[in-house]
Amino acid sequence: ATTEIYTLSLHDALPIFLIGCSVNHGVRPLGKGKTAVNASVGGPTAQLFGAPVPLPISTVGVRHGISDRSDIHAAFHPSMALLFGVGGLDAGASYLIFDQDGARPAILVDGTVTAIFGDLSEGEPEGGFRLYGNVAALASWQYGQRGNLVYTGADLFIQPLPWQPIAGPLIGHQLRLGERVGLSTELKWMGGSTNTDPFTIRWYGIGQQGVLVPQIGLDVAFGGGQ
Repeated sequence: ATTEIYTLSLHDALPIFLIGCSVNHGVRPLGKGKTAVNASVGGPTAQLFGAPVPLPISTVGVRHGISDRSDIHAAFHPSMALLFGVGGLDAGASYLIFDQDGARPAILVDGTVTAIFGDLSEGEPEGGFRLYGNVAALASWQYGQRGNLVYTGADLFIQPLPWQPIAGPLIGHQLRLGERVGLSTELKWMGGSTNTDPFTIRWYGIGQQGVLVPQIGLDVAFGGGQ
């Protein structure tokens, strides 16, 4: 019975913990030949010790500009190892469709595949391998001499087996702390069509619908110009 409960909780919790597991990759392209390291923390807001607390989901990764309009990126998920005893890696690419033109925002799309694998804990259940997908479409406006960004858009998280898409809007801001350093803050509202009242864990959304996902990230670029 203990094993069955543990298996069920792990199966149900992994997709929730992976929803919006990092701030969106890039918002704007780095530029050809530039590389950036990044880290982010934050996640779905749950009731812990009687208060709403964003779960400390973390990623550490790298991004590289393969052209002036497109980047590739990859990241490791330390929180997956600490919380679940499993490995977590993701990889993907982003592409700038339109540049900003006055009030018309720049439009960027991003696709990411996340792999969760292994099992570092002793006993049942045995380790396995699962894939998840994430697609984002972002509109961003640049302002100020340093090129700060305000952005909005939508995120779509996809669990393939069993099929379970979870979508939601987002808003964010990237503050340029220097020519090569950006501090991002982001808020998503994921799964707004789902009533979370029946869930064992209390998740905080809007009117008990979906879950709010606040996050913060740091990006440090190397190579090329600003």
